[in-house]
Amino acid sequence: MVSTIDHSARAELRQTNVFVEYDHNYLLKMYRALDEGMPPELELLRFLRESAGYQNIPSVIGTIVYSRRGSFSATLALLERYVPNQGNGWGVARDAVANYLERILSTREEPGRMNIQYPLYDGAAAEIPEYMRDMIGGVFLEQMNLLGRRTAELHCALASKSDDDAFRPEPFTHLYRRSLYQSFQALVRKTLVKLEKKAGELDEGDRADITKILGLRTRIVEVMRGGTSSDVDGYKMRIHGNLHLGHVIYTGRDFVYSGFGGDPLRPLGERRLKYSPLRDLASLIRSIHEVAWRSLTDKHEFRSIDVDSLAPWLTPWAHTVTGELMRAYLTVDGIEKLIPGDRGAVRRLVGAYMIAESLERALSDLERNHSRLLGHLREITTILDVLGGKQES
Repeated sequence: MVSTIDHSARAELRQTNVFVEYDHNYLLKMYRALDEGMPPELELLRFLRESAGYQNIPSVIGTIVYSRRGSFSATLALLERYVPNQGNGWGVARDAVANYLERILSTREEPGRMNIQYPLYDGAAAEIPEYMRDMIGGVFLEQMNLLGRRTAELHCALASKSDDDAFRPEPFTHLYRRSLYQSFQALVRKTLVKLEKKAGELDEGDRADITKILGLRTRIVEVMRGGTSSDVDGYKMRIHGNLHLGHVIYTGRDFVYSGFGGDPLRPLGERRLKYSPLRDLASLIRSIHEVAWRSLTDKHEFRSIDVDSLAPWLTPWAHTVTGELMRAYLTVDGIEKLIPGDRGAVRRLVGAYMIAESLERALSDLERNHSRLLGHLREITTILDVLGGKQES
């Protein structure tokens, strides 16, 4: 039963929904697009709370449903208990990278001297160099370690019931791997064709970024093939579906997951499909990379003369941080049953999903003429550089 609601409310319009916060007690989410049936978000939240007993999610209080005679019904709004917080994962990471860059400026250190190794992409339990730990900050690395563990626990909870067809994990098969590869190929083809058309509209400097990506077509397809090779096993299951730092609420001591509606760029039916949990992990890792490069492009906190000297330090930061997150993810009991047993296969599938999401973002930017297009293209080159010149077999 909801107690009397104060008139103190704050509304916020986002890409696909309207949010109204009531006096730090309740959060009303109103859907701008109506879809028949129960929305994936409500389905996932109820399953996690009621069937899996998972606690790191908002509590659902009620819904507003529109129905008419016959069989049609659609959820108009979802009322949740407000989660007291200190912002979201994006804000936490943004502040951390800003502090890191300020420390770099104060030391005038050269990144090449560090010879940083990136433990994420080979799944190794490599130690973070003491110098990088000091530059990044031990508290933030502990937060990323916690986020990695909580994400694995979320996936284990989503895979915890085998008596519900909608949530029962299903093993990867040859047919599924082939279908996944074909979807990757179609995405590459569609995006690169549109990029080629876009190149003629840009100045010479921006055109160079597109030309570079077009020249990497073979390498991109190779990554997609490696991510769907025969040793990539594990399970496909219901996942969060749009897991980026903006959908991770930071309470000051823990992380709570929100935004279970899935990627708004995807059709509703596709948001209910089962995927490898590594798709969520790849999406989370990609958003950490995005925080890094946007730290120098979105806000003019640094002098232009410093931007060029700071840019080479973003890659060591992102890969050290995501390495810590992924090492923690891989240590959680039960997660090893859901993902490929071979760490090289984990590496390749995460890389393929990261490339795919960056391509999807770039494609969306092309269709909306968005200013972040070049940033998403640079993400792709960064991922390819880290994965190396040759795929593992």
